Amino acid sequence: MALKNEEESTVRNSETTLRAALIAASLAGILFVGELVFRLGIAAKISFFRVPDQYADELSDDDYWKLHQLWVREGGSTGTGAVDPLLGWAPRKTPRNPLGVITESAAYVPDFAGRVILCFGDSFMAGAQQLPIADRLPQQLAAVLPQYEVYNFGVGGYGVDQILLRFRTVHPQFAQAVVVIGILTRDLDRSVLTYRGAPKPYFVLEDDRLVLREPAADPSRFLLEHPPSIHSYFLSFLSTRTWRLVETVYGDHIKRRSAKIAINARIIEEMVGEARAHRLEPIFVIFYVNQELHVTSWRERLIKDALSNVSARYVDSKKLFLEASGSERKSTRRFYLLPGNGHPNGAGYQLLATELAKVIVESETRRNSEVGNQAGLGARLPEPILDATSDGAVHSPRGG
Repeated sequence: MALKNEEESTVRNSETTLRAALIAASLAGILFVGELVFRLGIAAKISFFRVPDQYADELSDDDYWKLHQLWVREGGSTGTGAVDPLLGWAPRKTPRNPLGVITESAAYVPDFAGRVILCFGDSFMAGAQQLPIADRLPQQLAAVLPQYEVYNFGVGGYGVDQILLRFRTVHPQFAQAVVVIGILTRDLDRSVLTYRGAPKPYFVLEDDRLVLREPAADPSRFLLEHPPSIHSYFLSFLSTRTWRLVETVYGDHIKRRSAKIAINARIIEEMVGEARAHRLEPIFVIFYVNQELHVTSWRERLIKDALSNVSARYVDSKKLFLEASGSERKSTRRFYLLPGNGHPNGAGYQLLATELAKVIVESETRRNSEVGNQAGLGARLPEPILDATSDGAVHSPRGG
């Protein structure tokens, strides 16, 4: 009887092993066939298989941008501007545009000694390409505050890391600057990327210190030396779909969120510290895409918490747009270039410019008062005033 039971147990174990082997072989076969289908589809340039979003996350993965460059742009120009050894990319500087700013002036001479406003950020500060330059935020701010030269240093595609670096390189050139820094919520995601259409700088944390990693020296060879890290397109496709399902259930984008929170909190702190070390008091503008105006994301909370922790002033575009629209979802769309573009339009920037001008005037009045108190009867800075013609219309800007 014992022998019979032992034989039956051996048979059952063998059957179990065989079933496991068959299941493993079937899975291996499915993976092999799936991978073969995807690679053949990619090689044949079938559009379904050559969508970067199928295999990687635009907000978190370098591979998305590498595939985008290889498949969508097909190795052509990155479209990000001139190569910059520190910033990754930046607008070209020319004899007529020596600062490399967004300007409608035919030519200008930078005012390094006077009282100026320097505006930094990504494309939400620079303004969408299809929007007339006169309608963009820095240019409308120049119309409201005509006593200042206003310079638009916004650059499309920048993360918070690049905004910090551009601010660092620019502000020491100016003797009397008011600094405005725009942060789009999704700029936080870009800070963990090392490639976004071109190699970009990024920071890592070492003992809670920001350590800069500069972009590759030869961008033209970057993709040859650092190709996409995807080993299996079929598995990447399944993994990406799984992440999307999880985030749909969760209601927010959570991939690499801990890393994004840690690095961006320190970058914002560093940004304010850099300004104050040079006796500057930065004013921030928080930008959102239209869909974010009726929800509160971890990105919004992080930006506001980081600014509050260092007592930095900011203008919240979400608050302004909701108040102006009566909090109706459809009404907020009138402040954006929709459909087809998520940037603010002239009306949206008009609201922001008016509010930002008030904050600048308050800040400068306080600064003048402090200077006056310290200097006694000494000279005071010119008192800032709002343009008396600021009637809500879109005015032609001054300066760069």
